[in-house]
Amino acid sequence: MCWRASYLKLSLVSLFWSNIDSGPCRLTRRHGADADFLRELWSDCNFKQNFHRQAPDLPAGDELKRVLNLEFVSLLSESKSIHWVIRDKKLRPWGLLSLTDVSLQHRRAEVLIGLKDGAPLGLTIAAMLSMFEFFFGVMQFKKMLALIYGDNPHALKVALKLGFKLEGHLKEHMQDPKSQKFVDLLQLGVFRGEALSAGNTHLAMRLMKR
Repeated sequence: MCWRASYLKLSLVSLFWSNIDSGPCRLTRRHGADADFLRELWSDCNFKQNFHRQAPDLPAGDELKRVLNLEFVSLLSESKSIHWVIRDKKLRPWGLLSLTDVSLQHRRAEVLIGLKDGAPLGLTIAAMLSMFEFFFGVMQFKKMLALIYGDNPHALKVALKLGFKLEGHLKEHMQDPKSQKFVDLLQLGVFRGEALSAGNTHLAMRLMKR
């Protein structure tokens, strides 16, 4: 793809500690300096409802900074996860993007993404397209999974637009901690060819011109 060289600024040597810069957004590895931003997000009911409803409470005081710094230096083979802060082109933080349950053997992982209200238009899609290039193009993984709550039609619409396909519909699979109601869980998956499609390439080029 002609846009890859300018779309990412990565070296394999510093693969997990480099920023992922796509022009309209930058993904920076999460670490101790982001502790206050995480507390801000965790206090935002709308953000947490869409990002991870079952997320545990954050550690108190400086313990959160210590945990985030340990997370930052951990090896992917040990932690099975990697986390970024989503920033706009002015480096203002808006949300989080994580790869979890990473399987180096099976070359797959689950993606979680969430942005707070008021985020710049197109930032979610720009972040996901950046992650596609990192995940499929640089890391050479095979499959990305996404689990979406059945009452979040916006997230489902974005995922389908980016090439994800519905693989499973688990009815009343999880209890919402806020409403105490049981909600459906949708499992979606996307492969390399779908993620790095001509349509997504064209979309990435359009977003980079903004």
